[in-house]
Amino acid sequence: MFKNNFKVALRNLQRSKAYAFINIIGLTIGLTGACLLSMHIKNELSFDKFHSKSDRIARIVEEQTTQNNSRLIGRTSYLTGPELLNEFDRIEEQTRILQPFGHLDIIWNGERISERKWILVDSTFFHVFDFHLLEGDRRTALDKPNSAILTQSSAQKYYGNESPVGKIIEFSGMEPMLVTGVLEDAPYNSHLQFDVMITMNSAIQNFPWWERLTTSPQSLVASTYFVFDQPESIQDVASRLGEWASENRDQEYNETRKLMLQPMEEAYLSTDNVEFAFCTVSGSKENLYLFGALAIFLIVIACINYINLATSKSMERAKEIGIRKVSGAYRNQLIAQFLTESVAISLISFFLSLLCIDLVLPIFSEITESTIITAFTIENLLLLGGLTLFIGLFSGIYPAIHLSRLQPAASLKSSNSQVGGAGLRKVLVITQFTLSIFMIVATVVVTNQMQFLKNKDLGFDEDRMLVIDINNGNVRNSFEAMKNEFSKINGVTHVASSSRVPGEWKNIREVMVRNAENDSSTCFFMGFDEAMMATYDLNLLEGRNFSGNLAEDSSTVILNQRAAKILGDLSIGDELRFPEADYPIKVIGIVEDFNFQSLHNEIGPLVIGHWFNTVAVIDYFSLKINKGASLQQVVADAKKVHEQFDDTTPMEFHFLDEQIDQFYRTEQKAQSIFSIGAGLTMIIACMGLFGLASFVVQKRTKEIGIRKILGASEVNLMIILSATFTKQVLVSLIIAIPLSFYVMDQWLNNFAYRKEINMSYFLIAGLLAVSIALITVSYRVIKAALLNPVDTLRNE
Repeated sequence: MFKNNFKVALRNLQRSKAYAFINIIGLTIGLTGACLLSMHIKNELSFDKFHSKSDRIARIVEEQTTQNNSRLIGRTSYLTGPELLNEFDRIEEQTRILQPFGHLDIIWNGERISERKWILVDSTFFHVFDFHLLEGDRRTALDKPNSAILTQSSAQKYYGNESPVGKIIEFSGMEPMLVTGVLEDAPYNSHLQFDVMITMNSAIQNFPWWERLTTSPQSLVASTYFVFDQPESIQDVASRLGEWASENRDQEYNETRKLMLQPMEEAYLSTDNVEFAFCTVSGSKENLYLFGALAIFLIVIACINYINLATSKSMERAKEIGIRKVSGAYRNQLIAQFLTESVAISLISFFLSLLCIDLVLPIFSEITESTIITAFTIENLLLLGGLTLFIGLFSGIYPAIHLSRLQPAASLKSSNSQVGGAGLRKVLVITQFTLSIFMIVATVVVTNQMQFLKNKDLGFDEDRMLVIDINNGNVRNSFEAMKNEFSKINGVTHVASSSRVPGEWKNIREVMVRNAENDSSTCFFMGFDEAMMATYDLNLLEGRNFSGNLAEDSSTVILNQRAAKILGDLSIGDELRFPEADYPIKVIGIVEDFNFQSLHNEIGPLVIGHWFNTVAVIDYFSLKINKGASLQQVVADAKKVHEQFDDTTPMEFHFLDEQIDQFYRTEQKAQSIFSIGAGLTMIIACMGLFGLASFVVQKRTKEIGIRKILGASEVNLMIILSATFTKQVLVSLIIAIPLSFYVMDQWLNNFAYRKEINMSYFLIAGLLAVSIALITVSYRVIKAALLNPVDTLRNE
């Protein structure tokens, strides 16, 4: 029975090539797009789930609240982990991860090699995480001071094929370290990425500031993870943290800070609004929702095409159905026949999709920056096969029921009165274009937001700014001489030194600042030399810049407007204090607010100290390059200067505008996917509309001939035939406006600075949709309008 139905299905497809082509290509595009998006979503959701205890691991996040805003901090006190472990029976283990500063230098064959992906870890690290240790004993590898573990790639980098276990490795400014293990590189789907780990108990002997940093509940230094006895315990303990803090922390702490628990499986997708989290890679949960919706849109639109075209063709198959019924065919046999045809189309689309996925996957992976190892895993093939079967049955069920219901007597008389389904077809076309218009609006919103971020005045000059890292203590000692050499480079107009730069991509130091009334507030801190204001074209509203006199400048600061306001509307001459300096600090200037962080964040309070301060050492040179100079030549000349003062480490540099662009990589990926998705949904919808227009014109052939005989012009006929589809697209626009406005308004809430949605977006989407729809049907309409009515009526 099935074999016979399948043969008949193939014959019908061969006989109706245009119908088959539109359905197969539409389903192929829908399947390919939906499967690629599903693989990407699955890939994003897989982060950190390779740990056997992943559903029982959570990390501490602190919410800090001030008078004007609240922030989530991914670090907490060094003391919090052990304290909570002792307090709550449901916590089985805790471990802490620290990276107190940006990089360490490894001394290798007389050269300094900068390592940025290094961490300090507790001896309990392997009790919590399941990273695979290739060499060494995971039970003891992290027990002793001055021990280090290298990842497989870093071991290969330094030791080649030789085993490093038991050998000594030297870090600049630290005791020699014994290599106690080689760790398999962290999987791509781990939010924790590192190359070198050092035992936490090594820090006591190597870092003079260690005791001060790790003995205060106020110091946020540790990323702390806990293992709970069961997943449900995470929420139970989280609900009791406030009570614990009120008993174990002072009143000021409880008024401004709140402890929270974040399940580790959510860390990758929920880090974009968590500051200072040890998470070198992150994703966006909101974007995954939109990608999932796009995958569904593609499938739904492709299914709608089949339903519309199948019901439209029912008048062509009326006689076939009548003859089958007269010959004794039962209704369930007819349903089986039509479902077989639908499944056959889906199966052909399935095999074409496999080919398309194989061809498109490298491009898709590059756009999404996904690490999809292989598309054709058993799981993915089952997903694609199941989706294919579902689409075949789902899209075929209504046409099958509709066609099997036709009465044989009327069918054999060639009556079109039974064809019906016009109302449903209109609803489905409206649904198609509603989804398509939604995708167009989403693309326009994301594109305009990205353009807004790109063009927004950040309050400083980031263009043609070369930022060079200071990775050597000797450079810091002679930075004035190095600045002088940089300034001699042809094309360099300004040179400055600082601990951090505007548009900073690393963690920015924070300090607790007190005013004369002893009111305190947490502020960001940057150390500038006297050249920074001019180099970055910062606008000094009141007071003066640093003078260059070390004795005088070391006890002065410049505040941004935000800091001046929250510290009590300070003005020039007021004094401040912070723990790192036991003497009064005088305010000498107020600078206009500038976006020293990503535009995801509002401008925070910023204290700018002189480079000669007790809080933060200088870490960058900033070189402003004039527009006529060659950037490549300036970089080459800067490398020569760098080699004069630091012949052990290569020059590490960035162009600031390119680095700022990295803040918005997630949104840029979303923009690319939305643009492609909008194009695909519109292509599938228009293919269906073209097929539907063909059948509608065919059905109204006699009407067209009569109208022409009665004097209707070709233009009048085009307007009449196009009016129905135009009305449906306009109805789609009316439905899509509130839907797209709500969804994209929620997406824009991820930005502190956003481009508001305006009616022009919907006007653009509406005009584009109507234009594409008219262009799609115009060929069939024009061809019908130009037919000779004599031939039309004779054929009828």
